[in-house]
Amino acid sequence: NRTVALKVLPAMIASASPAVALRFRREASAAARLHHTNIVPIYDFGQSADAYYYAMELVEGVALDAVIKRLSGRDAAHLTPNSLRELLSCSTMLSISSTAAANNDAPNPDSSGSRMLSSSSGKSGIYFRVVAQWIAEVAEALHHAHEQGIIHRDVKP
Repeated sequence: NRTVALKVLPAMIASASPAVALRFRREASAAARLHHTNIVPIYDFGQSADAYYYAMELVEGVALDAVIKRLSGRDAAHLTPNSLRELLSCSTMLSISSTAAANNDAPNPDSSGSRMLSSSSGKSGIYFRVVAQWIAEVAEALHHAHEQGIIHRDVKP
């Protein structure tokens, strides 16, 4: 009695290629063994008629590539923790966005007090810190999977 996301291998594909169906079942079984904060949990997997599926937690929000694109379209040289929080607040994001902003995890303002320190690219330190933290969280999740003997062959944002 909960809303989930489903990954489905249609019956047409499963019946045409038993090897693909076997790989899908192995993928579901392997993913279900993983328990990590940054890995979406698998609740169930099975077969209905000739179609295979697995049900996982539904994560509302925006894909990481869209978030980064959204950030890069802004004048990141002027981002502050509060403006970053506002920019990201309209959707559920990875936890670091609000954590970094709440902890004021940003470089100190320059002597004028009005601008964040920025790189030669024009992006502020908070931008780089947040993006680096997201990448670190993804890397930690992949490392956890590797420790369990699972290699992810299709990492997407």
